[in-house]
Amino acid sequence: MMSNVNAATRLGALVICSVLVCPTLSADELSDAQRLLQQGMPDSVIMLADQYQPAKRSEDPAWTTWEQLRLNAMMSGKRDLALQKILAAGDEALLSPDATLYSAEQQLEKSPEAAQQLLSTLLASESQLGKPQWQRANQLLVQSLVNLGLIDDALKEAARLQQIKVPLLEKTQAQLLASALVMGGSDEAIRYATNLKPDSLERLAYQWKSGKSDDAVLKAALIKQMSVNEWRPDGAVARLPLWLAEQFHHDALSYQVGVWALSQPNPPAGIDGPAFLKQLKALGERAANRAQLLSGDDESWWQVQASQPAETRWQSTALLAVLLTDAQTPEMQQKAREAMLESLSATPLVQWRLLPALGIAPQTWLSAQPQDQRQQLALMLGDAGLPQEALAVWQGVPLSSAANINLTRVKITLAAGSPTEAAGLISRWVVAKDAAADDWLPGARLVAKWWLKQGSAEMVDDMWQHWRSQAPAALSDTGWLERARLGALCNAWRWVVLDSIKAQGSGNAAIRSEALQLARLALEKLGSPVDPEVIQKQITVPAGQTAAKKGKAKKS
Repeated sequence: MMSNVNAATRLGALVICSVLVCPTLSADELSDAQRLLQQGMPDSVIMLADQYQPAKRSEDPAWTTWEQLRLNAMMSGKRDLALQKILAAGDEALLSPDATLYSAEQQLEKSPEAAQQLLSTLLASESQLGKPQWQRANQLLVQSLVNLGLIDDALKEAARLQQIKVPLLEKTQAQLLASALVMGGSDEAIRYATNLKPDSLERLAYQWKSGKSDDAVLKAALIKQMSVNEWRPDGAVARLPLWLAEQFHHDALSYQVGVWALSQPNPPAGIDGPAFLKQLKALGERAANRAQLLSGDDESWWQVQASQPAETRWQSTALLAVLLTDAQTPEMQQKAREAMLESLSATPLVQWRLLPALGIAPQTWLSAQPQDQRQQLALMLGDAGLPQEALAVWQGVPLSSAANINLTRVKITLAAGSPTEAAGLISRWVVAKDAAADDWLPGARLVAKWWLKQGSAEMVDDMWQHWRSQAPAALSDTGWLERARLGALCNAWRWVVLDSIKAQGSGNAAIRSEALQLARLALEKLGSPVDPEVIQKQITVPAGQTAAKKGKAKKS
């Protein structure tokens, strides 16, 4: 049938009408789900699994196949938390080794113990793993030991893997080498230096320590590496810049490294606002000695810091750190606070982390910041795993014109445990004049899923009615499909049929395929064949009727 439909000019209508005439599902829903997964439609696979997977594992062998599909769909759709919950609760790690490996890798940084447990479970049944899976599990296991700080154990495992010719991950080798440099660990890690890229910071640091490279080359490499925004090192590698700054005894470099460390989403251990101020004051005192600032006069200090040329501007911030505590009047101390924060305006995360140490109320400072800088700071705080602080920064900041920023804001708001506020964001997004008609739909699904997990189906229904009444009428093909997905979450099955019909007009085969599956599922939920015109007549709401009236009418 599908080949004829693909050749027809009225593809969507023919497919859906054929379903409407005969809504009975295919005998092999598993094949449908597998095809959808191959086509990159993980959400629909999970929806089908929820509908058709047998309730208990022991009653039907199809349970296992459905569960494998569910795990793989969660991996494909990056539903990390849901996947972690399933794998942690039962003995399902071997049902989909790829999904288990994915979950372990996602947990390596924040929960290395959980990652290690998953990997150990896989390796305990290595006969059920393919060679690439077995090799990856061993590599990740060594990385988990490194992340746990068990360097000696990691080196023993690394030596075992070397004997059986399993290479370590490049990241693991870099961290083992950095640990040998920074913490004076076992020299066994030195062997990994030659495996790293010639221009990698870890290899250059080793060559410098071995007398094979000069200071200038390593300093230039360090400054270049810190300027890369995407560089987010952890463990011993994150401490390597701090260690190098100590080795060089170079004040300007120490300042740069300090700013870099405090601006990281997750600063190295021991790096915080008070520690940075202490470092700045020490740098400022040395700068004062070089400038022969022997006078205790506040104005003299102020003039010297204000007159620093661009190439030594960092000294101004350092001198201000001295004035913070040593100025003779409270007025000058306050002036120094304000000037210091201004000097760090290029690094809003550093400013934010200094506020408590400077005795400045965050909301007082935020009220004076431009909205674009607050937006940037909130995103950084969310990235650092501080959603509550991000939410505080976002208060009063309008939605962005960029859909990806708004979606991230919704995710962070939900992570902060504020679903009502997240729902409010969607309501504002739906009617935003500078937003595309269907930009808001992925965020709406996230909010709906949160409320459904709390058992608040009525709340989801109310939100759905309101959002739909406010949303623009014209959507893209992807938008119709996304709205059908959202309708399925909200149990608005009649709307799912209509939106799926719209999506069936797409020139994208994957969109048509998923739309067909959603329509079939919706028709089964409705219980009988239903003519689209009948559905349209039943759900059409007269112009001007409010969402509240619609809800009341529906309940009656």
